[in-house]
Amino acid sequence: MRDIQGCDFVTDTRLVCASNDATGTLFPQIRPLLQVDLPRKVDGRPITGTVKSLFALEQRR
Repeated sequence: MRDIQGCDFVTDTRLVCASNDATGTLFPQIRPLLQVDLPRKVDGRPITGTVKSLFALEQRR
C-alpha cells in the first residue's frame, strides 16, 4: 500500500482505505479503494494484514 489518503474500520478486523497511487504497479486499478483484513483486533502489538483492491475510485476534474 502507498499514497494512502485515509482508512476507516468497518469491523474490528477490517479497514477500507483510499489510495492516491496512480502508478498501477501494486494493484490493477489506478487510485484504488483497498480492503485490509487483519488476523485479530488491534491491540497495540505489531500486526500484518492482507490487502486487496476493491475497485478504482471515481476521479473528478
